[in-house]
Amino acid sequence: MIQTYYTLMRYIILFFSFLFLAEPNAWAQHKGSKGPDISGIKTQFLAIDAKRKSYTQYTTPTQEAGMAFIGFYEGKSLKMLNCNYYQDLGQTEADHYYSGNTVILVYSKDSEYEESIKTNPRTKLKNTTENWYYFNKETLIKWVSGAKVIDSSSEAFKAKQVAFTKEFSANKKRFADQSTLLKIK
Repeated sequence: MIQTYYTLMRYIILFFSFLFLAEPNAWAQHKGSKGPDISGIKTQFLAIDAKRKSYTQYTTPTQEAGMAFIGFYEGKSLKMLNCNYYQDLGQTEADHYYSGNTVILVYSKDSEYEESIKTNPRTKLKNTTENWYYFNKETLIKWVSGAKVIDSSSEAFKAKQVAFTKEFSANKKRFADQSTLLKIK
């Protein structure tokens, strides 16, 4: 029941995100001299996400504790990776969008619960934060957390880039290596 609720909430958030992304003036706060132009990334993201249901899905046979991954492929090309990370007091769901086997955008939703989900499976959601990470050749170029653009010279921005570099490497081993691609129909 909780998983169905989270899935429904995810689609509602993505629906409203599409409305936000589709409105040209909505991005005015994220464009201009204060950062890189991300319009090409947004266009690619919308095209990939619009075809989500048509992609072949692949789930790794071995899941790591507290993690679940689903790869979305067009032919042998990885287009999207859905990553779920579960903790006792929260959950992070992240969608990685690919173009030419490189990540161009990561959308993540971090959810924090009021109590431990282990002790109270019906605990209420305390806080949710959405993050949009934009990449050029898998280098983080822009990070929008909620409505705030994170300064690219900040330590948090630099630490996030290091974490993503490690994560992308691990994900390529899980979903873009030759043995995995042979399993995609």
